[in-house]
Amino acid sequence: MVRASRRAVVAASFLLLLATGCASGAHRSVTVLPGGRLDGLRRFYVEHQAADGRHIESDIRDQLQELGYVARAGEGPPPDGEFDARVSYVDRIMWDMSNYCIQLTIYIQDLASGYVVATGSSYRPSLVRKTPAGHAKLLLTDLFRGGAGE
Repeated sequence: MVRASRRAVVAASFLLLLATGCASGAHRSVTVLPGGRLDGLRRFYVEHQAADGRHIESDIRDQLQELGYVARAGEGPPPDGEFDARVSYVDRIMWDMSNYCIQLTIYIQDLASGYVVATGSSYRPSLVRKTPAGHAKLLLTDLFRGGAGE
């Protein structure tokens, strides 16, 4: 009898530890800066970051296109007059048995004003990791559709 209750306590403790471990640590935030407007932006240029060998700009471009926007990815600054906004990003890659994207931060700059109008950051530790495309989908959905959860 004591042995069975001890197993139950150990099992319950393990489940509680697992549940709190998975629930804690992951977070994301999106911010449309004061005076910033996203509703007039339809054409996006996603600028490849020189240090990024994984080409995350393609993932961001694909997610913008899925949301119905015109998006193109490329090297260097956007061509004059073709786009409403420039999207840049900073990624953080970690290693835990394999490489994974622990954090992705996206910046959206209105090309007419030159100001960054919105930012978003997604942080997902190893137990709840996402691909860069997964991070981009969460952030862009939150920014342009008012959030969709996971």
